[in-house]
Amino acid sequence: MFKRLIILLISGAGTLSAQSNWAIFGSPPIGGNEPAYARSKSEFSHEYLAFNTSSLFIKRHGDSAFQPLVFQTPYGFYGDPVLLPALDGGMYLAHLARNPDADWPNFFNRMVVEKFNVQGQHEFSVATPVHGSKMQDKPWITLNELDESPERGALYLTWTEFDDYGSDAPGDSSRICFARLAPGSKVFDELVVVSDRCGNAMDDDGTAEGATVGVLPSGELLCIWAREGQIWQDRSLDFGKSWGRDTAIAQQLGGWNHDGLEGCMRANGMPFFAIGPKGQIAVVYTQGGVEERRLVGLWSRDGGYGYEQFEWEVDGETFAPQIVWPAEIRYPQVLVHSTKGFYTHRFYHMWTLKMGPRSFSKAKILSPEPTLLPGDSYFMGDYASWQFDGSQFLAAYTHFYMPKSRPCIATMSWTAKELKKGAASLQYPILRVHQEPGSEYLYAYVNWPGRSSCTLELEQGGRKWQQVVEELPPGGLDIRWPCSSMDSGPALLRLGSGGNYITENLQIRR
Repeated sequence: MFKRLIILLISGAGTLSAQSNWAIFGSPPIGGNEPAYARSKSEFSHEYLAFNTSSLFIKRHGDSAFQPLVFQTPYGFYGDPVLLPALDGGMYLAHLARNPDADWPNFFNRMVVEKFNVQGQHEFSVATPVHGSKMQDKPWITLNELDESPERGALYLTWTEFDDYGSDAPGDSSRICFARLAPGSKVFDELVVVSDRCGNAMDDDGTAEGATVGVLPSGELLCIWAREGQIWQDRSLDFGKSWGRDTAIAQQLGGWNHDGLEGCMRANGMPFFAIGPKGQIAVVYTQGGVEERRLVGLWSRDGGYGYEQFEWEVDGETFAPQIVWPAEIRYPQVLVHSTKGFYTHRFYHMWTLKMGPRSFSKAKILSPEPTLLPGDSYFMGDYASWQFDGSQFLAAYTHFYMPKSRPCIATMSWTAKELKKGAASLQYPILRVHQEPGSEYLYAYVNWPGRSSCTLELEQGGRKWQQVVEELPPGGLDIRWPCSSMDSGPALLRLGSGGNYITENLQIRR
């Protein structure tokens, strides 16, 4: 069996079980990455989808399709979106600023939060104070939802600040920052620096990045981030006005920057965490070291003073995890990208695992079609979106749309019961193919439900190359096919099985 070959895809045809509710966003697919996907908490809820860059859409209650949601903000709207349902039935959107008086990356001079009301109309914009010429990056927001807290409804924001983004000068650093939006307020409190020790400003493993914040049942705030091959934690006892001492809670072998991931311009393993009803804390991140990147779990039973550590050990690259812990669910649910099951390790599925105090549960594939890691010419984003709206898990991630060689957004929604089953089986044949610029290989994925074997033929100028797949796995097969003997120009790829054929026109680039 040919183990390393190419990737081909037939778009649009066929039917999936309704259980997955899987869709590629836009027709034709709209280019984008780093999505945020959420549903508001009201009787007549709306769905929101945001992604890089400057893209926001809404599907209002009762509508069948998303529409652009246009709003005005004096601070500019750029990327790194985060969506969070508000307690009043509205929606918060955090994002990078786009200062009209500066160029990239200096126009990221603030962190910005938008508020939309229960009708889906823009209510207000609020931004953190300008801090000189420093660049602000990677926001994360959470709400205080504790019933008896005087802070109920307060919004907490964490992010990374750079002195001079990308600089390797010893005097330029990065740090973790925090700002509080008090209940009912439309003005952030003054910026507070959380981290005691700075990282570098190079946006690599030495940089303090990936800060997320949560609220313990006691009302304490917890902030967790990555820097210099370690996972760090700090806490606040006064709703973010002051913070304690940074504590390293785990090693992160190889750091958070997964530059060595083949086929990917950039990937990361930054930490995310969720808090349980009794103050349990579940943290997930990925790490590499000398082996392939693996998913790591940290579990605390005592509010973050001690952690147990375990891994999801699989053959494949695993990266960019997310986690949610709904009050309705006993254990937190993890979403993660992984190339598990693919020979080339150039395709990934979206997997979900339940996380317990000592281990991860058996993993399930959520994405009915795999995604190609298309090479260094395409940015696939740093993270996926994973939320629970009270009845359904909502996922959005970056999918590579092969027919147009374009990163785009795929969305999925699942009930907890459906989540246990995993992805629906494909009901249609797939032929996907891609050659990244400058590569000597074609990468392909083939699948023909109900067939145990197939044949691939590549024809160019009267010459033919053939590959027989004698055992076609139920989940399909990924292949890497050398094209060094081919010429630049058009070619025809044909997938055949049982006397039926699918063809795809290619353009070989040498």
